[in-house]
Amino acid sequence: MADRSIRLFRVLEVVVCGFFAVMGLAALAAPRNGLVGCAVLLGIAAFALMCFELRFWGHRRNIARVQRGLAEVGRRDLEGAAPVQERGVDDFVEELAANRAVAGIMARRSQRFCVSGMWRGRALEIGTAIVAGRDFDQMVSYVCVRDGAVRGAFRVMTRGALTSFSRMGMDRHPVATGDAAFDAKWVVDADDTLARTVLDPSMRARLVALQGELAWLQVASIEATRFGVVVRWPGELSPDGAAYLRDLAVEVHGRLAAPS
Repeated sequence: MADRSIRLFRVLEVVVCGFFAVMGLAALAAPRNGLVGCAVLLGIAAFALMCFELRFWGHRRNIARVQRGLAEVGRRDLEGAAPVQERGVDDFVEELAANRAVAGIMARRSQRFCVSGMWRGRALEIGTAIVAGRDFDQMVSYVCVRDGAVRGAFRVMTRGALTSFSRMGMDRHPVATGDAAFDAKWVVDADDTLARTVLDPSMRARLVALQGELAWLQVASIEATRFGVVVRWPGELSPDGAAYLRDLAVEVHGRLAAPS
């Protein structure tokens, strides 16, 4: 399973390295400087092989680091946490992104590890997906309150170019809260009543502060899904960061689950 998310790059490794190796051997048949040409091409093949293997080593190192981090998160931030486990490629992909198509693409190129347990009487799952790219890995973390008993539609996403792209093809019901600082940082798609219930002044202030921790082009979101409330966050989670998002997810879930 460890190389599933980089299978395409394994194929590229074989193609690229194999091409230069075959060309190098073929160069031996050249009437002049065949040995030199062979040495150069085989050297290129060896260099490409080293670059690919370094990339794969970095990917495996990221997997090990994420697993260690989630084990610590489970010990510190959950009650009765189970051991870290790997999620299947199509298992609850909505947790990776608000846009289902984007989530599916990410799932096919990623490995996802998670830890589950209880917190304040609610079943939670905290996890990180390691999305393999050509040159580096991208990580997306989430906290999911595993209780589908929420009412209505609710989704907030940090504003930006990627958010505008992600919202294409999604069900949208934009709501302006009237809080200029909040509306400049977050876009809300929700039932009007739920937006007022969840996004009170204290919650809006928390989310504005949270958005300030993101780098350019990073996207965070909170959404009521068929599996429960999901808080998505770019990057890995430290135990302290996981605890903060855990408390945020539980509070949002409580407001969504409360009677009107």
